Amino acid sequence: MAGIRYFFDQAAYNLEIKECEDFLHASKAHFHPQISIGFVEKGSCVLEVYDKAYPISESTMLIIPPNAVHKCNPVNYKNWGFKMLYISEAWFESAFNKESKDISFLYKPIDKTFYSVFECIFDPAFIAAKDMGYESILIESISNLLDLGDKSFHRVHENRHSAPYMRGVKAYLDEHYLRPVMLEDISDRVHLSKYYIIRQFQQHYGLSPYQYLVNLRINEAKKLLGEQNEIIEVALQTGFYDQSHFTKCFKQYVGLTPMQYRKAVE
Repeated sequence: MAGIRYFFDQAAYNLEIKECEDFLHASKAHFHPQISIGFVEKGSCVLEVYDKAYPISESTMLIIPPNAVHKCNPVNYKNWGFKMLYISEAWFESAFNKESKDISFLYKPIDKTFYSVFECIFDPAFIAAKDMGYESILIESISNLLDLGDKSFHRVHENRHSAPYMRGVKAYLDEHYLRPVMLEDISDRVHLSKYYIIRQFQQHYGLSPYQYLVNLRINEAKKLLGEQNEIIEVALQTGFYDQSHFTKCFKQYVGLTPMQYRKAVE
């Protein structure tokens, strides 16, 4: 069935599965605060990560680090399907006693036999079950996949190194993204021109300051919608000036309207 479906770990929203079939799931370059593990079930795409494009074919497994800016461009979204598991950094570090910053962008075409070994990673029953057995299998499968990825997957490291003044811009946005933010505020903070901030931030982080700000707000909105807050309240709490603007931006980044996403979490 064409469309997007979400499944959640109802206990703590630490795990999230996204299934997409024959649907354009997001039109903007974006990032997730979670580790993303994905499998392309059908079709192919061009995946942009770290400002470079990678052709991704059917039956490819991939791992995307948290906060890595990326964009997926299906060759034909009417013949396109994938599954993603999003893992919160807190759950990952608790499960494996290692920091998620050690994750690299990894990808590799695999065969169906190989996929069957890790299929439980994308099974909603495994993330929804409050059962030690299910959780143990899930953790072991993720661990085995990461170990295998380190040994045999194509590895891509981020080669951008942010300058201290751009880290200052990013830190300001990370702290104030729920409030009204103007370029003048940032310029006064770091003592750089507005134009220079826009150009340099894009080069360092792959998004303009405004795009980064909106992405932070969308990620926060997803959390609030998961708690079943009213959509207009979520819009205002996350810095959008009205519900219409919020809905338009949310769909560009998530592929669903806020109402559709909130229903998926119920």
